Amino acid sequence: MRDALTAFLSELAAERRASPHTLAAYRRDVTRALDLAAGPGRAVPPPAWTRELLERALHELYRSGHAPSSAARALAAWRSFSRFCARRGVIAADPARALPFPKRGRRLP
Repeated sequence: MRDALTAFLSELAAERRASPHTLAAYRRDVTRALDLAAGPGRAVPPPAWTRELLERALHELYRSGHAPSSAARALAAWRSFSRFCARRGVIAADPARALPFPKRGRRLP
């Protein structure tokens, strides 16, 4: 999965011309989910990228005090990475496709 992440970020940089900040944020968000799946110091096999993992990672974001906007960005990164992996055959199906985006509150003017 780590090799797929490197290829995903390279594609974002080359084809979509993503900014360095976007690339850093996507790397951080996907790596956080992969680390959660692997546990301390272990590599993640491809089948570990599941909807259950992503739901658990989203719950961890909220538990650690992240704002809904940060959770939405992480979910966007996971969805993009999942689509990339499914297209490339790294995983059989896209587990992030049906995950709902977090509700974001409105700011007062």
